[in-house]
Amino acid sequence: MGGHLLLWEDIPEPVLIRILSYCSLADIAAVASTCTRWSQISNSNALWRGLFCRNLKIKYKEVKIKPGSASWKAEYYRLYYNVPAVCTQEIYEHTNEVLHVAFSNEGDRFVTSSKDGYFIVWRLNTRLDAVLEFKENMTRYGWIYTWSTKFNNNDSLLMVSGVCTEVDGEIAIFKCQGSKYSMICKVANNPYDIMGDWVSQNHFFSGRLVRMHRPGVFGGPAGVLYMCGVDPDQPPDIDNPHTSSVIKNVILSLLFTEENSFYMRYLIVTNRNLFQSDRDEEMLIDDENEQIPDPDCYKILKDNQICLVFLTNCNTLAPHQLGFCKIGPQNTHKLIDIRRPDKVIEMHGHIIGMSLCPDSELLYVNVRRWPENCVLSSVDPPAIAQEIEMRIVDLKTLTLLDTVISGHRAFTFSMDAFYIYIDVGPDLVCSGSEDRIGRIWDRHYNCCVAKLEHKECVSSCAFSPINQQLAVSVSDDFSIKVWKSKALIKKLNTEQASDKNYLSL
Repeated sequence: MGGHLLLWEDIPEPVLIRILSYCSLADIAAVASTCTRWSQISNSNALWRGLFCRNLKIKYKEVKIKPGSASWKAEYYRLYYNVPAVCTQEIYEHTNEVLHVAFSNEGDRFVTSSKDGYFIVWRLNTRLDAVLEFKENMTRYGWIYTWSTKFNNNDSLLMVSGVCTEVDGEIAIFKCQGSKYSMICKVANNPYDIMGDWVSQNHFFSGRLVRMHRPGVFGGPAGVLYMCGVDPDQPPDIDNPHTSSVIKNVILSLLFTEENSFYMRYLIVTNRNLFQSDRDEEMLIDDENEQIPDPDCYKILKDNQICLVFLTNCNTLAPHQLGFCKIGPQNTHKLIDIRRPDKVIEMHGHIIGMSLCPDSELLYVNVRRWPENCVLSSVDPPAIAQEIEMRIVDLKTLTLLDTVISGHRAFTFSMDAFYIYIDVGPDLVCSGSEDRIGRIWDRHYNCCVAKLEHKECVSSCAFSPINQQLAVSVSDDFSIKVWKSKALIKKLNTEQASDKNYLSL
């Protein structure tokens, strides 16, 4: 019988693409070097879109390439080589669970907080390895442990939030001068998970639960928001945080009612306040007890569009709502009381973390869902899911998007649930998880692109704000891990080799 010999040139391109889709990246690179046709096929969008979807477990028909990307091959390369997935340093300096990590805005250092009572500042060297720069034992100030930290915009001041009792906390502000850090003030902050946030270089919000005794106001507890200001050149104010001269103005009081909470927790300051308030009732303004506006506070609130984002709740103690309040210069003149925030977004579950994206347009929120149609109780909060859902709020419209990012888990019961921190980079988002694996997702495709493994719960992870190819994770196993991308490691090794060659000349 005669036969026809089929040449490679005769094989249809879709068949060749299907064959290459089963090959390794090294094999595809080798094939691409054989001839022009194989090079074209090896670089085709159809091939790399298929590899991208298969390896990242994304539905082929639904995926759309990230705007501005050159090709599917470039996208594959970005998520394979440019994601911090390689652990390059493991540190055991803390002697108890490490709860939080936060970078400076310049990205040259990061700070870790722990149940051992210390916060530690780590400086990154030229190899982007962490070197201990400063540590402070806050138990000598009556703290049980440190909770979280935040630098101001120019990294000249460091806010440290800590736990003093089961409810009460304090905020300490440290002045940063090179490798030297000195405390300049402390203020009371309760509940301790209010944590506080910066409003300007030298001003920040703190909070406190107080019992109201003003005319016309129900004499129950209220969450009071304070605007504080520090002068780094003045003598320290650390002796009595409850009467600290650092507190400049009462900004707002969230009153307790039978339907609404008086809690404001996990404060985040944004400039997204152009929205319509949902509050039906007018604000309660105490005209008889005016306060004297601090000039600096008044100017800051007048010159900026401030919106305060926080966690709140109603009919149960677990935080399950996002609260939004506009803050303006009028808040420094009058004592303003409200019974509910300007805007509330119901999350239908226990909120355990949130973070702004770099441009402040989106808010990412970790939620453990409640059972459908559950009944809320002020005594026993509903059971919560082990699966954590990361939801996204559009801060332009204050609407909850349909996107759900998942994969991370938590196992503690509702009464013992704690924060699992999120951090958001330009293209990536990361979160801790109680299953011992921190995770990194791509923000466009919402797919998991890296796993940051520890021996115990991963409480927090964070990207360098100047290079998201560098990240740090911390864990209940007392460890701190530094993670780098394959591309960053290659770049650092090349630079080191170049330096050695130069020195050998």
